Amino acid sequence: MNTVEKLGNKDRKNFKNVVDVRFRIAMPNDIKGMYQFFNCLSSETIYNRFFTYIKPISIDFIQQYVAIEHNCGTSIIGLSEESSGERMIAEARFVKNSKNLSAEFALVVDEQYQKLGIGTYIYNLLIKMAKLGSVNSLTAEVLPYNSKVLTIAKMKGWKVKWNLTNRIYQLIIPIEEIDYRKY
Repeated sequence: MNTVEKLGNKDRKNFKNVVDVRFRIAMPNDIKGMYQFFNCLSSETIYNRFFTYIKPISIDFIQQYVAIEHNCGTSIIGLSEESSGERMIAEARFVKNSKNLSAEFALVVDEQYQKLGIGTYIYNLLIKMAKLGSVNSLTAEVLPYNSKVLTIAKMKGWKVKWNLTNRIYQLIIPIEEIDYRKY
């Protein structure tokens, strides 16, 4: 079963006996959940993700954010089951660059569920999806004080460049070198 089928069939994983998470491809009807998810995140997390303070995040912003064309990229969400129903606790996406076979990626995990391995797991799902979507490399821009992402970048051996003009780090992940079947 490939990753697309697996996610379509509601991939589930338990993280450190703390939370069960169901992963799937985001759909256009996920606007409400995405809206609640981003508005529950701290201002710092929002700034690290979007490079600007945009709290509260408007429903119009979320509608545009969710409207990613499936042939241009993919968004994967992580959902936890709570007494009030399912709640989005993670999101990762890539958007293909129209000029080459690269794609820009980003991911965010609810602060309450960080350091459980959810970010690494959803990142690995994203790598599989990108590879299946004929993407050769993933890129990301990271603020210099986002030590969580920079630490992961060093652990994973990603190429990290400092862009003095924009004062950000640029990460380059050559996924054609990654054997995604290991994940």
